[in-house]
Amino acid sequence: IWLTNMIPIFEKHTGPIKNMLDMSAGRGIDYLGIDPCECANKNYPLMKKFARYCGAKSKIKFLNTGFEETWIMPKFFANTQFDLMFTSPPYFDLEIYEDTSLLSNDDKRKQSIDKYSSLENWLDKFLKVCMCKILKLLRSRGIMAINIDNPVHIKKDYVNPMLNLKFDNAKYLGVIRINYGAKFHTWCWQKI
Repeated sequence: IWLTNMIPIFEKHTGPIKNMLDMSAGRGIDYLGIDPCECANKNYPLMKKFARYCGAKSKIKFLNTGFEETWIMPKFFANTQFDLMFTSPPYFDLEIYEDTSLLSNDDKRKQSIDKYSSLENWLDKFLKVCMCKILKLLRSRGIMAINIDNPVHIKKDYVNPMLNLKFDNAKYLGVIRINYGAKFHTWCWQKI
């Protein structure tokens, strides 16, 4: 619902949004979702089936890997430059998506919390790498929208280091604030 209401805001800057990329998956238009979580991977066929049941005729594909990793673009997205990348990335160690203690070492290493031992390392080798990769996959005037906040109860700063990143191929547009039981902030850049 949140994304559906935000798309018209983004389209004022981009024109019609026909496809979407998500580095921490969900579902959408012509949609490519990428997420390393094994427990979520099991539900992707159900999400795709539900989207079809709701009338979606779009291309929908999920990849079970970390976005910052090297992965191969699915064939039907091979020449796609995405209009929108909207995501809520993991919050380093604040959001643990699955208990990796039962997984093999290879599967454990898929989760960003298991790969990057400090917040600084996570910001540099996960979030920054993902943002640079996203900008390569967006079309000119495409939007990169990242929903992330600094948790009030934990003294960790995700937002300011992200906002301090400089990109030669993008300009910072600003933040969209939504009150939906809690305050949510979506930080937006547009590819030049």
